[in-house]
Amino acid sequence: MATHVISGNLVRSGGVVYVAAKQRWTERIGEALLFTNDADRDAALGWAVTQENLVCDPYIVEVHAGHAGPVPLTAREQIRAGGATPVLIRLGYAAKVA
Repeated sequence: MATHVISGNLVRSGGVVYVAAKQRWTERIGEALLFTNDADRDAALGWAVTQENLVCDPYIVEVHAGHAGPVPLTAREQIRAGGATPVLIRLGYAAKVA
């Protein structure tokens, strides 16, 4: 069974956000609602699309529901969730700054 979160970018800053409980947005993927049911996920995406004055192009992201919270399955979404620099360092594309 696939697990998903819904993500987008803030219109004003471009920051990454996720749909959280009580129809709100959060910058922390650990606070994102996890969807395992397609109907619930699609309903939340329907709400998210109505928020396009705040968030650009909300979309569905497949994740693994880990003990420490959701972990995106793709490198692109891992970078978005963790911020570019730590992930690029881990993947060997950027050097650690002492």
